[in-house]
Amino acid sequence: MNATAKRHALGSAVLLASMLLIGLVMTGMPSSATAQDAGQYLRAFEARLNAGMAKGDFDYAVGLQAVDGIRVHPIAGVIKGREGLRDYFADLATRWRDMKETITWLVAKGNHAAAAITWEATNRKTGKRVKLPIALLADFNANGKIEWSEAYFNAGGPPPKPSK
Repeated sequence: MNATAKRHALGSAVLLASMLLIGLVMTGMPSSATAQDAGQYLRAFEARLNAGMAKGDFDYAVGLQAVDGIRVHPIAGVIKGREGLRDYFADLATRWRDMKETITWLVAKGNHAAAAITWEATNRKTGKRVKLPIALLADFNANGKIEWSEAYFNAGGPPPKPSK
């Protein structure tokens, strides 16, 4: 076998192994945990969160969080369970009104989703409207509920200055 034939054979073997690995990963994944579903699940969670916050119904707002789900938050720390997340948003509503989250972009792979979200609200004391960019990572269980999520945002202070 000459050098060109060896390269083609090696390339074909690598391509075949990659396709086999992808096939094994995808067939071992529950049908409800596809990337398309993870994106739909996060969009549904955000829509329900916004509707619940608008009505002041925080049980409804967090209904797509797994009962024992975890939310990691830069200020509140680890929020445990659906009830903990409900209490977090209910407490937030004592300081902010007209809260809304908007997904600006979203990527999903398997049961994971990552999104850039803009959180908007009006401060109850000052009347000042704010917009806060948030990065959210989320993992979904086979029932489409968030079992783990982590939010990232600038929790205070000016943004860092660019390096020279």
